[in-house]
Amino acid sequence: MALLVFLTFLSLIVNQYVPVWMKDSESAHMNTALGQFSQFKSSVDLQMLAVRSAQEQRRQHVPVTAFAPVTLGIDGVPIFTSPTPGTLETLPNEAPWNVWFQKTLAGTSYVVNESSSGIVRLSVSNRYFVAQDIIYENGAVIRAQRDGQFVRVEPPILADLDNQTVSLGYVLFSLFGTSSLSGTTTEGVNHKVVGDNLFVHTNVTSDAYINGTSRYGVAWYDFLNVTLSSSYAISAEAYKGGTCSSGTYRFCRSLSGAQLNFIWVDNPYYHVEATWNSATRLYRIRVIIQNDATDTDAVVPRITVFSLEHGFINVAAGSVNTGSI
Repeated sequence: MALLVFLTFLSLIVNQYVPVWMKDSESAHMNTALGQFSQFKSSVDLQMLAVRSAQEQRRQHVPVTAFAPVTLGIDGVPIFTSPTPGTLETLPNEAPWNVWFQKTLAGTSYVVNESSSGIVRLSVSNRYFVAQDIIYENGAVIRAQRDGQFVRVEPPILADLDNQTVSLGYVLFSLFGTSSLSGTTTEGVNHKVVGDNLFVHTNVTSDAYINGTSRYGVAWYDFLNVTLSSSYAISAEAYKGGTCSSGTYRFCRSLSGAQLNFIWVDNPYYHVEATWNSATRLYRIRVIIQNDATDTDAVVPRITVFSLEHGFINVAAGSVNTGSI
């Protein structure tokens, strides 16, 4: 009888308590990691601000290396379950982004073409809670899992509409340094902003294009569309009309099984789309900000200013010699 009571109690722990406890622990860990990535983003933004302030005051700026802690995983319950490890990696060649437009200066036409790339990603294959990735990409912190992805901490972007003119602002982030580590301990990301360029462009003569290639195209599409629609005061009611609509405000979404094949919106002010490439398993993101450069369109606003900033950051996962970044 005593053995039966013990086995019943043990079965209750293994089959009921441990899974619930581990699921809650894995969920809490992902929320903690999201907050830690947000702190990393804030540190990068503050360092870029310091560089820009020194440039404006014509003073020398000495880059400093900061450290943002990241908890990779969680320890399991001894005897009953094993730890849940995570992998933290910095990938400088992933997620390329590009900004392109034309302008005139002193009567001469120029092409502005600025590019960036690089991400920091924590991947955790949770066994009880859904597997998730936390990603820092081009100034945004994204949470992604199999059935959805969202921008949780927004990157800097500006579209300030004033009557029939619009002022644009966008920031590119280039990350340098390849590294990776796995485990359940608290490690982190060493990072140092080594440069920041800000140019205020006027006399824009073409539409403005923002292009990107990312695993997280749906998250970027949702963020960009919501941000721009708010800036241009476009209601979601304007896009009603079925799966693929027609007219002044157009919307289309295509599903291929469980995979979103493409999605886009189009209106007189901007076009945003995310298209899935099954060969590379990446999304192509394309944004077009319409520009009435000749002041002949009563609907489309004219781009008067495009402030384009580009930050350059050295990153490394784990404990490294600060001189190496």
